[in-house]
Amino acid sequence: RGSDRHKTKLKHKRRPKDEAARLGALTKLPGAGCLPRLEWRRKINRFNSGANSQFTWGFQATFRPPAAFVFKLGLELWLSPPKLAPPLRNSTMLTAHELFGFMSASLAHQILDFAFAEDKDLYRLTVNAVAESRKLRPAFLERKPRQERHADLATSLAKPRLDLYAGNLIRGWLVKKHAAMLADFLNALGVAHKDGVVDELPATVADGSLDAAIEVLLGKYPKEEVIVYLNAFYSMNEVHWLNLKTRLETDGRLQFGS
Repeated sequence: RGSDRHKTKLKHKRRPKDEAARLGALTKLPGAGCLPRLEWRRKINRFNSGANSQFTWGFQATFRPPAAFVFKLGLELWLSPPKLAPPLRNSTMLTAHELFGFMSASLAHQILDFAFAEDKDLYRLTVNAVAESRKLRPAFLERKPRQERHADLATSLAKPRLDLYAGNLIRGWLVKKHAAMLADFLNALGVAHKDGVVDELPATVADGSLDAAIEVLLGKYPKEEVIVYLNAFYSMNEVHWLNLKTRLETDGRLQFGS
């Protein structure tokens, strides 16, 4: 027993030397002098008072890069600063998930109920995507009453990660259920179409024609459905009419809750 205890003590005494030898071997590797040196200290939730202290994640790290490394990095950033990504072309307009966030609960239920009755595959994919985003099994949502389930789906569809599913639901609802509204809008603009679907939109439309088409929709269809359609028409098509964007931003009749 005495010899075992003695070996244990020797083992603990040798550990710092072994660690120092290992670190010494690493510093002899080619190019090791160019790498920043990390020193880990087992001090939990305590910042080092030194000027080089940077991080604390349970263990405390002290980061000490060589002066040449810092100078080179600063020179590169000064000579070639990082380029910022340009803003999105229609970042100010409402996207599909934002439309679900602004529309009323009754209209969201109407869109989801239409998919439930007319497009089973899309509805099933939407339920699976919402369940996955909430880390639930689809059966958990499917067992709920339809009204309650649709309220949960609409809340999740208002988030950016489900924008694709929100756009498919809105697009299918407009094309299949509101083909007459799409046709009236395009007829007022003088744009050729087939059941509200256009192969190629003109690059621009006249202000007078656009105003007349908007008046036709507002006088014939529920205002909230018109708002959803015009916003979806602008954001989901490749051609963007600036005069339509201006009216969606400034016309009080085309605002949710007005």
